[in-house]
Amino acid sequence: MIEVFYQDQLISRKIIKNYKIQNKKDFLSSNQCDKLILKLEQSLDSYVADGLEVSITIIITEITYIILDSNIDETTYNFKTLDELARLKIEIDKPSQYCIKIVDIFDMNFKLLSNSIEKPILDVFKEEIGERFVNFLIKVITKKLVISTIGALLFINDINYLYSFFLKSRIKPTVQYFVSLKTISQLYLVDCSTKKGAKELGKLVIDIGRDNGIFTPQEVYQFVSRRSDWLSIKKNVDKIMYGFGADDCIIM
Repeated sequence: MIEVFYQDQLISRKIIKNYKIQNKKDFLSSNQCDKLILKLEQSLDSYVADGLEVSITIIITEITYIILDSNIDETTYNFKTLDELARLKIEIDKPSQYCIKIVDIFDMNFKLLSNSIEKPILDVFKEEIGERFVNFLIKVITKKLVISTIGALLFINDINYLYSFFLKSRIKPTVQYFVSLKTISQLYLVDCSTKKGAKELGKLVIDIGRDNGIFTPQEVYQFVSRRSDWLSIKKNVDKIMYGFGADDCIIM
């Protein structure tokens, strides 16, 4: 098999030179052995890397399709009452269908690869998948979602479900992101019906942004701005975070 690979992939593609016939019979001869083995390993590593990159791209594309096909938008977590959830037969204690589908895809692919490639390569694959998924999820949250205090119950449940999967899969960098997202998701539950509540939210944004180790206060602020009541509380949150609100600005 190595000889076939050597002739078909390395010689034909001119990765290495075609030596004389006598050397061709024993391509691992002592004077060329180290160089040929090194080039062989580099070529194999390149093929593996390219294959994993294609796999990652396909998986993320499939995840993107699930999000689009599930119509995840500003209405997904924007509910005013528990009665509305009951009327739509939405169960608070169960993850959303799109989250279940996403986890199923990840789980299936991880299991397929677990018996096919070495653990260090699988770990790199998982970490890359996790990083790309988190980046995509953050864009969905900060660009598409609007989250009410009632809808936050569903959102938190979905974040916990995704967190549990990545924890079980032992993808540490991704788990760290979800630990922070779990904390940030609690901010959607804060009652801001009063000015005091909005100011408390502003303090929490600062504290979580300082202590979570992943997201800055400005990034946490961006998450909080997806609250359904944001326009009515923004001024009070801004006063806590920046020391002034829009009404304090005077054009000279």
